[in-house]
This record gives sequence, structure tokens and C-alpha cells, in this order.
Amino acid sequence: MSDGLTRDFPKYTYVNRPVSKYVFEMLDLQVGQQTRLIAAKKTCGWVYEDKVMCTAHAWKQRHAFGFVKNFRFCYDSADKTVYCLAQQDGISDCYCAYITRVGEYNVTFFKVNSIVVRKNSIREYLDMDIRIRICFLFF
Repeated sequence: MSDGLTRDFPKYTYVNRPVSKYVFEMLDLQVGQQTRLIAAKKTCGWVYEDKVMCTAHAWKQRHAFGFVKNFRFCYDSADKTVYCLAQQDGISDCYCAYITRVGEYNVTFFKVNSIVVRKNSIREYLDMDIRIRICFLFF
């Protein structure tokens, strides 16, 4: 399948998409309407170890490398989706339903209209108290 634009836009638009608390914190999102959020999924599940790099490579194929630097990326392991937060409004409208070939797999971009917190989601990292101890040794 070559890179291209599919025609069934409602199929590639998420409304009230459940997202983990981890993604909310990493991308500094709020519950409700979204104008800059894009979801990227691979058709057969992610095989690559680094899903974010694979998605960035797909964006790079769509546009120049400088365009990729205008995104913040976060992988949600619960639904196997990479979320991309653009700096400008309207980018999710422009790239809704695009399919880009990365290696031997296709990455599909979805527009995210609104999000909610996924039930029973927890942060995927733990907060730790860090204590600095200094020990002076005299010889």
C-alpha cells in the first residue's frame, strides 16, 4: 500500500477517547475537547522496540525533519497508541486518516476530538524521593 489519504474521515476520528493518566501528565492535557492531539497506530501492532521513533519517522516522511521537532510524543501501552501533541491548532485536521509506510508496516494517523481519563489507569512511573547525602572524607 502506498502512502496516501483514505476517504472515510469519521472512521479515523476519536471522540471521548480513553487515555491513561500517564499521557495526561506527560503531554499536559486536560479532559475534554482537543484541537492539537493526534493518535498514531500501526495496523498490525507495534513490532519496533521504540514506538515513538517509528511514529516520528512516519511524520518525517510526511514532512521535513523540522516539522517533527514541533511535536511532543507519548506512548500509551494500554491501547498501544502513540499520541502526538502539535504546537499549532488544525494539524490534526490536515493529517486525519493519513497512512504512511514505515519499513514494511503502515502507520495510520487519527484525529482526537476529545479525551477522557481511562478507568483504572495508573501512572506508569513511580515518584521517588531523592535525598542527596554528602560525605566528606579527610585523609
